[in-house]
This record gives sequence, C-alpha cells and structure tokens, in this order.
Amino acid sequence: AGGFRPGDVQLCLAPLVNMTALGVQFVPWLLFGGTFVLHHPLDVELSLRQMVEEKVHFTIMPPAMMNMILKHPRIDDYDLGSIRTVTSGSAPLSPWAVEEFQRRWGIEVVNIWGQNEGTGLISGPADIPDPAKRAGVFPDWGRPGTVWSVAGVETKVVVPEDRRPVTQPGGVGELAYRGPNVMPGYFGRPDLNGKAFDDQGFFYTGDLFQIKEENHLAFFDRKKDIIIRGGFNISAQEVETSLAGHPKVLDVAAVAVPDEVLGERTCVFVVPRPGQTVDLAELVSFMKEGDMAVYKLPERLEIIDRIPRNPVGKIVKSVLREEILRRLGAQKGEVEA
Repeated sequence: AGGFRPGDVQLCLAPLVNMTALGVQFVPWLLFGGTFVLHHPLDVELSLRQMVEEKVHFTIMPPAMMNMILKHPRIDDYDLGSIRTVTSGSAPLSPWAVEEFQRRWGIEVVNIWGQNEGTGLISGPADIPDPAKRAGVFPDWGRPGTVWSVAGVETKVVVPEDRRPVTQPGGVGELAYRGPNVMPGYFGRPDLNGKAFDDQGFFYTGDLFQIKEENHLAFFDRKKDIIIRGGFNISAQEVETSLAGHPKVLDVAAVAVPDEVLGERTCVFVVPRPGQTVDLAELVSFMKEGDMAVYKLPERLEIIDRIPRNPVGKIVKSVLREEILRRLGAQKGEVEA
C-alpha cells in the first residue's frame, strides 16, 4: 500500500523521533534495504537538490511542502522524474497538488494518516486509483464485506460523548482503531489508558472522521481544531485544503476567532507567494467557485510571513490562536485610543 520496492533510494525529510520517519520510512528501509538519505531541518530548496542529485525513488512530505514545490518559481529547472512515490499526511491533501505531481512527473501520491501511538491509514493507488479522490478519503479497513490491500486492522467511527457507532454517509465522529500496530498502552498511566482504550481493544484517536460512500472514510478535523460558528461545525482543515489551491497562496492556516454574536468565526492566516498580494474577497470568491458552503467561508484574513509548524509539518494552531488574540487586542486598543 505504501509503494516501497527493494533497493529504493529514500529521502527522509522528517526527524527520526516519531512515527512519520520511523514507521513510514525507517522500518521499511530495514525491511527492504536500499539507500536512506537524511534531511533536517526542512529546507525546500535543499530537498529539491537532494531529490535530483540522489535520484530519489520514495519520500514523504507534508501537504504544505507539496504546494510550495509546485509553486516554486524555478520548479521547471528540477527533474523529479526518478521519484515514483510521495507519501503525504499530517493534514488533508490538496487534490490539485496530488493531480499536479502525477501530471508533471508521473509521481503517485499516497495519502497517509497516523499517530505516534501506532495508528495508521493508507490511501494508495491500489485501493483508490483516482488521484483526486485519494487526496480526500481512506479505505474503511475492517468493514465487513470489503477487501483492501491491508488486512488485520479494524476501524469504526463513534459519537465522542457516548461512543455510539456512526454509520450513515455524511456522519462525523471520533475514529476508533484496533490492530497489531497499535501500542499496548501509555507507560505507567492507567488513567490515560482507561480513557483511550475500550474493553475490545479499540484505541480512541481523538481525531474526527466522516463516513463517505463506497466504504471510505475522510479525515474531518482534530476535535480541538473544530470552529463552531453559530452552532455549525466547520473543519479548519477543509478551509485550508480549499485555499491551498489558490494560485496566490503559498501557505495557509485556519483558526477560530472569538465573536460575540456567533461564538466563533473563521480566520485564515495566509503566506502569499513572493510578489503577490491577497485580499479576503478574492479568497472567498475562489472558495465559492469550489461550491464551499457559505457558513464555512473565512470572515477575517491575516497576512503572515510564515505558518508555524512542528518538525513534521503540522500547523501549531496554539501559536496562531495567541497571535489573533494579540492582534485583536492591539486593534481594540487603537480604537479606544
């Protein structure tokens, strides 16, 4: 499902401290052999040179880096034809980016989701041949009557409050996961284990997934990152994925901004491409063209030099939440003055 072959040249862009590098690349390298090329900290220009000079076959990169590579001003100078497979995760993939990697270089992009606890879902061409669809959904492993390229793993989606099963397409709930790859528990923390595992051995991930047609699942958001606008749940990830395809946007993150009337509204932090300017109206227009529901449209835009990310590319939303509160406070002070 992951696209490995014996003797592959792998480029490891993640630090060897978590499952992104260890589970997705290091352990398969031990099994298949080949060449293991290291890279850290993340540098787009250097990584492109390594891909070309080392004739890389396989690598993993966050979705934001895929977008940055495609929007690189000199991307046509780099021949990435040696690469067969790119895996990407930590956030939903842009269908545009997945299709562009295949169109430009014939690279198959494998969509992955996982956690340090050992959970993992893989959406590869063997199970989901259509690149655009693969960007957004995963196989619902273990569902009765279905056969996928990975066996021995079971998933279910449940209501977080009482763990009742969610089965109807469109329904959203917490993903529960059971398989031999999951850790046995948190060391010395029976309090955490009692909440994280049920008596059937399912691990409760804390991530929300949506039931899709044809026995598929889609990552919806992390419970703590949901934006609740007037009682409606908005996936920050969905907003980010939509705007990642905008030609003027280099990187983007969505967070909730407090609102006295609706509780929360959506604010997007945007890093424009070099030499470009972006305004809220054109972002909203772009999302409307993609048939985004009106209540999900961003209502505030903040321009920023860099989106804060951890070493594996996940957006550090806490920093952005603090930043928007700081900017709101400064704005209020100016008005009062």
